[in-house]
Amino acid sequence: MFNCAQFKQYILTPALSALQMDSPQAQMLMLGTVATESQGGTYLAQEGGPALGIYEMEQPTHDDIWDWLGLHPIVRHRLLKVGNLSGKPDASVMISNLLYATAMARLLYYRIGAPIPDDLPSVAAYYKKYYNTERGSNTTEKFIIDYNNFVGGVYGQSKSEVGTRD
Repeated sequence: MFNCAQFKQYILTPALSALQMDSPQAQMLMLGTVATESQGGTYLAQEGGPALGIYEMEQPTHDDIWDWLGLHPIVRHRLLKVGNLSGKPDASVMISNLLYATAMARLLYYRIGAPIPDDLPSVAAYYKKYYNTERGSNTTEKFIIDYNNFVGGVYGQSKSEVGTRD
């Protein structure tokens, strides 16, 4: 599992800022997504499955986002810049390019158009509806547990109330 503070500092915040899609709600959503999809970066690809990267995105989803980007050149330019890319890469790049993987997962949510909620239970439901979907095996309860394990606290309590995580 990644150190959450370093993940936020070196991967999450730079990727979301470069896309100009950063907010506390987006950070909570993305932290929960990485926490539950790959156990906070423990897995770089789905074991026994087709999903790639720390957000476990499948190739067809990756390619569909790129089709959408054809209609959004400004967003496409930002994605290429944050991923240090010259054009559309193969989805396997999400395994090694964490900034790109993070940006792609954020774009999946962004193109939905629904506002991101600002409390963890609602964010978990948003994740389940739009990312994991009804067919996915994850639950809103698992999202909340994984989020709390990753960030080192319990939602609604400060770290000083639950102790710090090294």
